[in-house]
Amino acid sequence: MEEQSFLTISGDATFEHVEKRSRFIGCIARVDTEEQAMEFVNFIKAKNWEAKHNAYAYSVNREGISIQRHSDDGEPQGTAGIPVLQAVKNKRLHNVAIVVTRYFGGILLGASGLARAYSKCASSVVEVAGVSKFVLCIPIIFSFDYSYYGSIHRAFEGKGFIVQDPVYDQNVSITYIVPVGKIDPTIKLVTNLTSANFKYKFGAKDYWEV
Repeated sequence: MEEQSFLTISGDATFEHVEKRSRFIGCIARVDTEEQAMEFVNFIKAKNWEAKHNAYAYSVNREGISIQRHSDDGEPQGTAGIPVLQAVKNKRLHNVAIVVTRYFGGILLGASGLARAYSKCASSVVEVAGVSKFVLCIPIIFSFDYSYYGSIHRAFEGKGFIVQDPVYDQNVSITYIVPVGKIDPTIKLVTNLTSANFKYKFGAKDYWEV
């Protein structure tokens, strides 16, 4: 069953901090599949090939299937991958991948110190990236007489719908990006405003940022 909405990051980001001479670099990216997540992980690893550790975590949710993975990448078990994944879980994020690279500075941090450092870096890079909500929507293309345009425009204005530019021909055609849970009320609204003198068709269902 498809999720009707999910939270993810607003954009890719990086964050860096130093803990007792160890340099931690957090990188986060939007991904839609496990394959994309691992491509990102491998890209960061290749970019930071001199670093001994590139711990990572990702969460992918598509078509109702949630997949979460993490790796300590050589750090003591539970000190890196789990804290990174927890930063994702704390914000209830999906379709994201985080890699935290560590350049060892010569001072041992201990298990608790490592966990805190990885957690701080992962949480901070999430904050830098920002969080956006995506909702499962269907574009509905309405076509109606010009005389109805004003009342329909006013009815939808300020309601939070994504509206694409009108197409002017014999009739006016406007595409509204409608959340799947609001399809019937939306069609009913236009039916009432036009006394059922309109046509409509659906576009492809997808997730849209709202």
